[in-house]
This record gives sequence, structure tokens and C-alpha cells, in this order.
Amino acid sequence: MKTLILTLLFTFINFATHAASTNDSTQVIKVKGMVCSFCAQGIEKNFNAKKDIVKNTQVDLDTMSVTLTFHKGKSLPFSEIKKIIEGGGFNLREEK
Repeated sequence: MKTLILTLLFTFINFATHAASTNDSTQVIKVKGMVCSFCAQGIEKNFNAKKDIVKNTQVDLDTMSVTLTFHKGKSLPFSEIKKIIEGGGFNLREEK
């Protein structure tokens, strides 16, 4: 019984370590000008159009931020992110 428990524990730890090493990367962007859910939907749609690069887009109106999750090994250059944000009528928010 001890052997079974130790084997299961070792397998779980090994799996958790492997899963952590293959995580997708994320980037949080602060956006100025988002005031409603329609704004959020527009930003999500624009980033999700890059589905070969962007795995998920999450917009938080309370913090006026966009969290992008990229597929493993992928990312968007800052210039492309800025273009998408500004193309939607918003601005990047500078942190003080």
C-alpha cells in the first residue's frame, strides 16, 4: 500500500512539474478609455482574431486591463499590441 501511495504521489508531482513547464505565456496591458462591455468585446474580438498567436483574451473593466494568453512559444510584438488597441479607439495607459 505504501508503494502504491508513493508511486501515485511521485506521478502526480512529475505531472504537475511537466504541466508547469509547458505553460502558455501571458501579458497584461493597461488600457485607457474602456468604459463598457461593448468596449471589452471589441478588444477581445480584435485580439482573438490572432488565434494562431493569442490563445485567450480577458478584459477587466474594473482595472482597465487586458490579459493576453499566448500559445506556447508565441507572442505579439509591442507595436502590434499598440496597433490593435489604438485601432479600436483606445490608448495604452502609462503607469506612474
